[in-house]
Amino acid sequence: MTAFYKIVDNGYVAAIGTNGNDSVTEITEAEYNNLLSLIRSAPSAPDGFQYRLRADTLEWELVELPEPQDEELTADEALDIILGGGGE
Repeated sequence: MTAFYKIVDNGYVAAIGTNGNDSVTEITEAEYNNLLSLIRSAPSAPDGFQYRLRADTLEWELVELPEPQDEELTADEALDIILGGGGE
């Protein structure tokens, strides 16, 4: 039986998946499929902004991205940003 999970960070859905650990919240398959559908249909954001999915309302919120740093991102940090995390 597959278990479904989500990670909420600062009020936003940061990630969903089927590989759980202690830092995730278990969800139903229906909630997982709904979140997956929302993520796949995320709106495009203008330069310097990103849409993030609010965990409480499941609505997209446009947020301004921080100014770029001179540091190079690691592959894990880039993936975290793509999946809606803070990249911190």
